[in-house]
Amino acid sequence: MANAIFVAENMASTKVPSLLKTGRYQDGAGNDLPINNGCVVALGGLMPNEKETYLALDPNANTDEVYIVDTPEVIYSEETISGLNDYTNVAGQLIRLRKPQVGDSFAVSARAITPLGAAPVVGNTIVTPNGGSALWVEAAAGNAESVQCIIEDSYVLGNDPLGGRAITMYTCRVVVA
Repeated sequence: MANAIFVAENMASTKVPSLLKTGRYQDGAGNDLPINNGCVVALGGLMPNEKETYLALDPNANTDEVYIVDTPEVIYSEETISGLNDYTNVAGQLIRLRKPQVGDSFAVSARAITPLGAAPVVGNTIVTPNGGSALWVEAAAGNAESVQCIIEDSYVLGNDPLGGRAITMYTCRVVVA
């Protein structure tokens, strides 16, 4: 099964370290869970006996500050290289989190978005989910969601006419954070 891909194209967090956090994704009962890059989480408190690792939980659409999961893929050698959509943040793994800012631009694959129909559409708004970690598509956003982004473009990543992977990516601009 393919996993989501996230690309921090033009985000303030690439230059401002205070917009980056480290977390561990868990459910409300304290069980570690896997999570895809490009999904969103809310920060809980610091993990026990930790100074910089926060509890990462499913967000509430209109009350939580959210962060986008963007854990770097570590490749040890050419023999182990696989597609970005094969990468997963396993349960218990520390994850890197980016705080979106108004004006930020990023790209995410469809796996991290819950669409209205068959697929997200350029011009739709993606918003913070109310439970769950995948972003939600709305035809037009309300005023309650803590993060709102406009899908400005879509492109194919890895388009290979000889049968390689072709992953549709959506470029999003943050309009509310």
